[in-house]
Amino acid sequence: AYLVRQLDIALNGEAAAAREPVLADLLSQCQNEVRRRSGPVLTTLPIGVQHHLRQVFSDMADRARLLADAAVREVVLMGTPEGRCG
Repeated sequence: AYLVRQLDIALNGEAAAAREPVLADLLSQCQNEVRRRSGPVLTTLPIGVQHHLRQVFSDMADRARLLADAAVREVVLMGTPEGRCG
């Protein structure tokens, strides 16, 4: 009973936890959340948000690589006679 109560508090917060939670009800709540999120309950961010962030971070990494390549080109150019004349 103690563990079921602690699970209810973990899922719903102290204020919203049932006085006498039932494990079957908590399982049903978790299953509904799995369907709503289209993924595991214990995933902090919904799956769609995870995919979006993965794409954003991938784009940022691509841009960082492009900037690093441009910086290397500038440094190499500075070492050439043409680059020193400017």
